Amino acid sequence: MLNSDLYIEKADDLLRNYLVIKNYAKNTISLYHNTADGFMYFLKLNDYHHIKQINKNTFHKYLAYVKLKSKISNQTTNMLISSLNNFAEFLCIEHNACDLSKLRQMKFISKIPNVID
Repeated sequence: MLNSDLYIEKADDLLRNYLVIKNYAKNTISLYHNTADGFMYFLKLNDYHHIKQINKNTFHKYLAYVKLKSKISNQTTNMLISSLNNFAEFLCIEHNACDLSKLRQMKFISKIPNVID
C-alpha cells in the first residue's frame, strides 16, 4: 500500500540503493530522492493506494501541482521531469509497473549573456 509509512521507508531505501548502483552523484541522488518524497506525499494527499494506480497522467498531475504550489522555471521543471522519469523506471523494475512511459522535457530559452563594451 502506498499510504503506509513502512512502505515509503522501504521505497526510499530501495530508490537510494537503485541510484547508487546506477553510479549517480551525491547531489543527483539527493535531488531524485527529494522528488520521490514529494511525489509520494502527493500520492498520499490524493488517495492513491496502489502502485498500479500510478500512470503517466499521475505524473502530469504532480507536475501541475508543483508548478501551482511554487513558481518554477522550465529548467527546474526539466530536472523534476528527469527525476520523475528515473522514479518511473525504478517502479518499473521494482514493482513491474512498466506501463509508465517517459515524460517529455520542456523547451526553454537559454539566456544569452550581455556583452560589455
